[in-house]
Amino acid sequence: MNNSSITISLALFNRFSIATRKEIFQIIGISLEQLEGDSAAKGHSKKLDDNELPELSMSQIRKLTDGVGGKVFAVLKSIVSRGAVSNDGVSFSFTMKDLIESIEGAKRYNDLSGVWTVLTRRTRKILDDSDAFLIRWDTPDLDADGNYVDQVGHISLLTSESLKRFFSI
Repeated sequence: MNNSSITISLALFNRFSIATRKEIFQIIGISLEQLEGDSAAKGHSKKLDDNELPELSMSQIRKLTDGVGGKVFAVLKSIVSRGAVSNDGVSFSFTMKDLIESIEGAKRYNDLSGVWTVLTRRTRKILDDSDAFLIRWDTPDLDADGNYVDQVGHISLLTSESLKRFFSI
């Protein structure tokens, strides 16, 4: 018997698409039901850790965007068209400043506050997780007088890929 093996870090494995993960599990003979245990069988979703970003599939993105206003739609599109994979390769990052510049009528970060409310409420409903956030925000950059300058936001790589496919980017 050949004892060769391939090791993939959990961080790298989590960057694979859901389809790829399922295929790997299938090849090594593990079903998703075995991994998810009783909670999956009962239909319960896993709660996210505090810094864990939700990974939304294409169907979940459709639910997220169904019936939203133009500003929410424009912000999501701007996130994936102006953002990039973060330096650590773990998330997709964008800046508030870029979003403000790209959204008609937005002059300050406060002008987009309703967008974050809608996205948070919908994300929590889709995931059935009352603590989930679609976006993780870094600490804001402030000037010497304590005024807001900019802030970096992060979404998961899978969510960014789903949004890109949704917007045909």
